[in-house]
Amino acid sequence: MNILNNRNQRNLNSNNCPSMVANNTLPTGAFQDDDWSVTLTDYNNAYHYYGYNNRTGDSLSLTGAEVKGDSNRRVYIWRNGQYRYEVSWQPKDSNFVRLQVFDPANKLILNRLLAK
Repeated sequence: MNILNNRNQRNLNSNNCPSMVANNTLPTGAFQDDDWSVTLTDYNNAYHYYGYNNRTGDSLSLTGAEVKGDSNRRVYIWRNGQYRYEVSWQPKDSNFVRLQVFDPANKLILNRLLAK
């Protein structure tokens, strides 16, 4: 199953980032490996995710993230229907993020370390 699909793209327009995140650094910019590119932006008081499959050309854009974790490791969570997209980031290792995607049954279907 394709987890990214242009035809079924859904844009989430909620901003669930707590105010504490606004005062701290967020991971921004493009992170990628051979198969995936993820661009993270902080724009218009919302945190945005843009995922792109380098092999198929499928893409997905999500807006507004729930934030978990602490100052050493943060997890940014977006939802697309019943799929959950998580980006984990450690400020001390800011050139990398971990992208994990979970299906509706909470099964991990993608787990990639992406570099800036």
